[in-house]
Amino acid sequence: NKVTSNATEYLSAVLSFSVFIAGHALFNACPVVSVSHISALGGFPTILCSSEGFYPSALEQLWMRNGEFQNASLTHSINKTNPDGSFTLHSYLNISDCVNYSCWVNHSSLSQPTILHMSPDCYGNRGITCFYLKYIIALNTIVCLIGWFC
Repeated sequence: NKVTSNATEYLSAVLSFSVFIAGHALFNACPVVSVSHISALGGFPTILCSSEGFYPSALEQLWMRNGEFQNASLTHSINKTNPDGSFTLHSYLNISDCVNYSCWVNHSSLSQPTILHMSPDCYGNRGITCFYLKYIIALNTIVCLIGWFC
């Protein structure tokens, strides 16, 4: 109802102005992290890592490829302030090969970094091709080993 809506807006406004005392944050809000495959940006298959609803704004969000951190210059990030004073960060990565990707997120509200993994079969049709390619390579290896011992 209107009273609840006005009270919520007022409380959000008060909190957004009173979250700091002497330069220190009064509270932390944990990021809600998700990864997904999205439509290609510029013709490339693209994956998205989103961290939403976190506070304060300082957050590390990095991509990993097969467990190795990727150069930040390979990503495109959009940081925004939400109406409630929390923050959202979207990070996009164009993918060109069939490997495992992960989104690594660290924030002061977390006891340890969060890592979300995305396996190649999540990349749409390209993932199906990757799955079959890995299957064929594994089958070929088994056939070679059998042939070697027979």
